[in-house]
Amino acid sequence: MQTLSMWPWHQLAEWGARFGLVIVDEAQDNNIAQTVLAKFLTRNDNLIFVGDDQQSIYAFRGSKPALLRLF
Repeated sequence: MQTLSMWPWHQLAEWGARFGLVIVDEAQDNNIAQTVLAKFLTRNDNLIFVGDDQQSIYAFRGSKPALLRLF
């Protein structure tokens, strides 16, 4: 979670205004910080997560396949 505290949130809001749709492929290998970043960059819930929780290979790096169920 330290990564999240390091983000320049004011700049992310500006960047997020540029994207009409965000697609995250292999989302089963995302960690919490990556998921929060993807969600922050979308407006009007235009976020698509593509993944298979049975194929996660990065648990040792903090990936959370269960996050797929939130979307």
